[in-house]
Amino acid sequence: NSPFKTQAQFRLGQLSASFQQFDAALIAYDAVLASGDEPDLIDYARYGKAWVLIQKEQFNPAIDLVIDVARTTSDPVLRLEASLASAVCLRELGKPQEAVRVLETIKKDSSAAHASRELNAKLLLESGVSYGQAGMMEKASNALTKLAREYTDFPEVDTALYEHAWNLKRNGRDDLATATFQELANRFPKSPLAAEAYYHVGQESYDKQEFDSAARAYTIA
Repeated sequence: NSPFKTQAQFRLGQLSASFQQFDAALIAYDAVLASGDEPDLIDYARYGKAWVLIQKEQFNPAIDLVIDVARTTSDPVLRLEASLASAVCLRELGKPQEAVRVLETIKKDSSAAHASRELNAKLLLESGVSYGQAGMMEKASNALTKLAREYTDFPEVDTALYEHAWNLKRNGRDDLATATFQELANRFPKSPLAAEAYYHVGQESYDKQEFDSAARAYTIA
């Protein structure tokens, strides 16, 4: 075997995952984990496999992997990423309160102060969603609003606005929710969430008997 075979398999895993070829990615990562030739790659391969499992909505096996990675890795950035992934899994498994506890632990991690802009944005998004599902609406809105205002280059700002609008709607703040849906539609007209946002804008106008405005929004949706 080539001494570079394991490293090549790891890169194949990353490339396959980036092209959403998830089954191929799992095969490559499993090859790395089975070889044992590159101990330094093990935690990264386990995290990569977990990430793929999360995309496939296989949260139970994913959470076992990321919890182990967070506990064993010597890389502080990987520890934060793995901890964040575990919060995602917990929320998706219907345990938002546990996800919130993990997120609060991440914020206390000394490495968090030096986290990348991208990681901070992902942390804000997951905090907003998990806080919202846990019923902590003020914290949820603060996190999502900060993301939408300060991380405009983050590719999931539309998701942040969508989640923020729904938090407002669940709290009976319909006017603000509608304004947030409108902002989403205006800023991200090509987002897959834009059609639903226009629908909610139209529904609010319809409920107020503002039928011309409702018709315009429904037409765009």
